[in-house]
Amino acid sequence: MVRTLRRVLRLRASVFACLCVCSPALAAKDNAFAPAGASDWGVYLSGEAVFLKPFQAEGETPGFGTEAGVRVVGGLNGKDGLGVRFRWFEWNGSNAGNAGAFIERINVETFDAEVTKRFHFANVAATASAGYRYADYREFGLTDADQMRHGHGLTLSLELSHMLTDYFAVFGKARGSLQAARRGLDNGTPVTHQFFTTAEFQLGAEANLWMFDNGGRVFLRGAVEAQAWSGGVIGDGDSEDVGLFGGTVQAGVDVPLGAQGVARGLTTAGHNTSSGPSSQGGAGAFIAGEAVILRPYQSEGEAPGFDAEAAPRVIAGLVNDDGLGIRFRWFDWSAFNPNNVAQPPFIERISLETIDVELTQSFARGNLSGVASAGYRYADYREFGFFDADDMRNSNGLVVGLELAHRFTDDILLFGKGRYSLQYASKGTETGTPRSNLFFTTAELQLGAEATLWRFDGGGRVFVRGAAEAQSWSGGTIGDGDQEDLGLFGGTVLAGFHVPLAQGESEAAASAGLLAADEESEVRAFIEGEAVVVRPFHSEGETPGFEFEPAARVVAGLESADGLGARVRWFQWDQAERNNLGAGAVIASLDVETLDVELTKKINLGSVTAVASGGYRYADYREFSNGTPDQMRNSNGLVVGLELTHMFNDYISIFGKGRASMQFASKGLDNGAPVTELFFTTTEVQVGAEATLWKFGDGGRVYVRGAGEAQGWSGGVIGDGDSEDLALFGGSFRAGIHFPL
Repeated sequence: MVRTLRRVLRLRASVFACLCVCSPALAAKDNAFAPAGASDWGVYLSGEAVFLKPFQAEGETPGFGTEAGVRVVGGLNGKDGLGVRFRWFEWNGSNAGNAGAFIERINVETFDAEVTKRFHFANVAATASAGYRYADYREFGLTDADQMRHGHGLTLSLELSHMLTDYFAVFGKARGSLQAARRGLDNGTPVTHQFFTTAEFQLGAEANLWMFDNGGRVFLRGAVEAQAWSGGVIGDGDSEDVGLFGGTVQAGVDVPLGAQGVARGLTTAGHNTSSGPSSQGGAGAFIAGEAVILRPYQSEGEAPGFDAEAAPRVIAGLVNDDGLGIRFRWFDWSAFNPNNVAQPPFIERISLETIDVELTQSFARGNLSGVASAGYRYADYREFGFFDADDMRNSNGLVVGLELAHRFTDDILLFGKGRYSLQYASKGTETGTPRSNLFFTTAELQLGAEATLWRFDGGGRVFVRGAAEAQSWSGGTIGDGDQEDLGLFGGTVLAGFHVPLAQGESEAAASAGLLAADEESEVRAFIEGEAVVVRPFHSEGETPGFEFEPAARVVAGLESADGLGARVRWFQWDQAERNNLGAGAVIASLDVETLDVELTKKINLGSVTAVASGGYRYADYREFSNGTPDQMRNSNGLVVGLELTHMFNDYISIFGKGRASMQFASKGLDNGAPVTELFFTTTEVQVGAEATLWKFGDGGRVYVRGAGEAQGWSGGVIGDGDSEDLALFGGSFRAGIHFPL
């Protein structure tokens, strides 16, 4: 603790020493507050004291206190918003009183080297990033050690800031990574080729303390922070999770290197937005009631026989005329299955509740609208089985969300929503035994359509929505005690109304017609073939004999001039290990397949092109070990994705992609035994570059892409029966053609 605080103090001294050397004479600055940078070129450096307390999925960190860690962030910004950034973080905590199976000491470290892209729209500044993450996890108990040393992976992040004045802003940040470690320890035993994930959220406020004549500034930030380290050898050997929760204080300096300029990207001052994805009607209040009909699925098939059950969701909030708002969401769902009696470990009853209090930022340009949100989530999980109970009551956490919609007319639109939270419960129960300091995650996806039924004087409206919905509750004490997941799948019907508090111009009048990057033709088609060369890593090191193996991916679709499109993606990879290690719990062969059918929305953000997608995913997982199969066949689910591309010129670009899905399989096999109603998740990350080789006709082109790729398959019957994770790491090479129709 003392050593870490000394690091923090030395860091503060270095930051302000740099400030004294680099800064010219100070004077008041009268340009807009710009967290995303407002100079042609610039460097920045910040130091952060991070105060965190550990929580664990199965309550193995009782008695830990809040400990200080250190984070250093530095980088370079280019005049078009493109930059590079380096981030280093280290935290360690110890508790000598944790005897027995409890964890006594934890040490985590990360180092990120990434490309960043900054852009503005109205009074919102955004930074998207993608790159490399080094991650190191070490955990020590009474007599053993669990380690994942020198993990390498891909990381993606998105940061949004709303400028309240020239000096004050509120912000939210979300970051995730997929990590592969070649060597580690599981309860002191050497293991190889491990897989784990990391996630980080920050919600807070920033103040400019000091402004320079040339646009530089000294700033101070305070935030609530949540981290998740999931899978691998965390805990007592069954792919558990550790969460870190607390707060941060950060001080930093931005130093311009060139003449002050104008930030590029969306510069749409003065347009009005509203409460929901349709973003029509200006400032106002809104309230909606939703009937949510969901059926439970469980990662190890412990919820057979449940029916779909209805539940209420209530949403209400306010939005001002620049899109900043506040929103409240309440959801309560419960189900009982009288067929699951005297059948351990089957679940008989489930009860879930969430309450969200969050800030929202609405935006609208052309036929695109969206809402970014971040705030506090209360979550309550209760599960009852054969004479036992598992619960995580009164948990607190951070939740982030993003909603995007494409408007066909003033009254009809399509939308997609994604939400994710990290939750921390001080107390709970695992198979009837009291636990403390529990950690779990929640996620939600919605894909659907909205119709405005009635408009009334002053700009108000009544609307209805219908959507498919998927939810995930992962980790903690869910299931029979070995780090399992619960999924809910079904549909929703919502009715609501929006009441303007001030008359504002319509979205159509306010927008300048933000369209797709490619506007040469009414409709364009594309087809791509991709060679994906990957190697499997497993959360508990059960893939030691595998090698890199090629696979195929085919992508084809259509794109309209306003950016709306449809896309089909097919991928298959299979391999058998070649080193005769397929004995015992070690996996001998793997076969995975996905098919996506999705809608896409392409958006031009200056030198950045974004593609948001949402739709249906078919996924098939087959694993064989020591003669016994584990399978999740013919699963159905919802998939969402976001792709960002920075164009250097007409021929060269760099890109980052992220995709996630929730999958529900009616039948499968667990160590050869039939199971039903299975749930698992998939994720994909790509970071790479693209080159156009040849242009022809009215906008046609031939291009190639190279990228690093990481995939995660999590939960279900993966591994030897305790909801483990599988990853595929490697690279891909793609060739494709776009041609006008």
